[in-house]
Amino acid sequence: MDLEALEREATAAVAAATSVDEVEAARVHYLGRKAELPQALRAVRDRETGMALN
Repeated sequence: MDLEALEREATAAVAAATSVDEVEAARVHYLGRKAELPQALRAVRDRETGMALN
């Protein structure tokens, strides 16, 4: 998982949103329970990786 790429994708999705519904869809896609970022946070074992994700 490339955190910088994930951040760029999420930022671009929010910036491209033209309605509140699109912003909400981006939020769910990137921050929802089954999204990549929350999954990575659950799997964090070492402090350095946790700090990078946070």
